[in-house]
Amino acid sequence: MDSAAFVCRLVSGAAVQINTNGYNSHETGSKFGVTTVDFDLLYTVSGHYTYLINGSKQESPAGTLLLVAPGDVVSCVTAENSRQIYCHFQLLDRDFHSLSFPVSAHRLEAGDTLGPLFAREYNRFRYAENPVPLESVLKLAAIEALQQTPMDITAFAGANRAVMPPQLMELLVYLNNNAGASITVADMARQMNMDESYFSRYFTKYLGVSPVKYLGRIRMEAARTLLFQSSRTVEEIAQHLGYANGFVLSKKFREYFGMSPTKYRKSVNGSEGSPVM
Repeated sequence: MDSAAFVCRLVSGAAVQINTNGYNSHETGSKFGVTTVDFDLLYTVSGHYTYLINGSKQESPAGTLLLVAPGDVVSCVTAENSRQIYCHFQLLDRDFHSLSFPVSAHRLEAGDTLGPLFAREYNRFRYAENPVPLESVLKLAAIEALQQTPMDITAFAGANRAVMPPQLMELLVYLNNNAGASITVADMARQMNMDESYFSRYFTKYLGVSPVKYLGRIRMEAARTLLFQSSRTVEEIAQHLGYANGFVLSKKFREYFGMSPTKYRKSVNGSEGSPVM
């Protein structure tokens, strides 16, 4: 798992807090500007907006979806009478710390699909006051922006110190990238320059689970991915992930997912050994 994928997983598990939102109408030649304090999803319903975001020009004709990140400096002018939907929101971790990340490609490539979906769910939210579907779309937009943005994990951690210190973030990326390596809690503690006992408490404070449970979890996720995307046998996957044999992996997999690896593969692939890709 690379840095962007790791951050995507953090975002997918975040809570969404919807802040100010609504429709805006602007006459031809209207100008406005702001420095954002939260995320802002902007959908051009009609007309044409020209944005300058952190000095980068972004055209937004009808049907365009843009995501603006916290701290972005935004100015805008309309080329014709225009209308947009805007929704300010925050992404919150389990301790209600606000997550932030830079967005380099503000215009979302999946806007043709996400834009109409955002408009539909926003209108439902507006009249029915059910935030859950809209929250899901906002989270999808954030993940789409992450997929388009080169991710520097140290920079991300630096911008989210209340969520997780940079050194710990780097350790988590390493663990996700080396799920099959023989890694002990002592190894992790040494990498963090900490006493093993203190490190275990420190890790659990930020992740909510012990280092051993966290490592077991990412190995189970890796096993599930390999069952889904490859034709490796259970025994081969067990060896790849550092388990003694396929029996041990199968036992842990069943405990974690409630079914055997073979049954899982059959349920997602329609066969016991053929890969999806």
